Amino acid sequence: KQWYQRRVRGISKNSKTPHCVVHTNTKPETCHKWNQEQGTARYEPGLIDELVMRFEKPNPSQRWDNPCFVVTEESQNTQDIVKQVTDHLFNVGAPRPNQSTQSQPLSAPEFLHQLDTTTQEILDVINTQQGL
Repeated sequence: KQWYQRRVRGISKNSKTPHCVVHTNTKPETCHKWNQEQGTARYEPGLIDELVMRFEKPNPSQRWDNPCFVVTEESQNTQDIVKQVTDHLFNVGAPRPNQSTQSQPLSAPEFLHQLDTTTQEILDVINTQQGL
């Protein structure tokens, strides 16, 4: 179910960009009220109910939902939340990439030369032992 959240977190790590989750925790009744106030750009009430039913709240204990900043209807000072989000996005370093997803070099730059030299030394020893 949290495929999207994990995917966004993976993209942010791969691009070495900080990310965060901002959860606007609003009651369904308030969503319906705000929708009615929109006039011509309204959503069907059934669609809002379906979205609310399918919505999975972020879980800050999951790494892909962390950090999570919550804004509620009762939030008086949203400037504090905006400052926290801004501080996180611009003052926190990029996430460290996972070692398992880092491309490892297939070989050292001089690998072929070392392989050729070692192979030639082995062949020389074999030829010497055979008396050739």
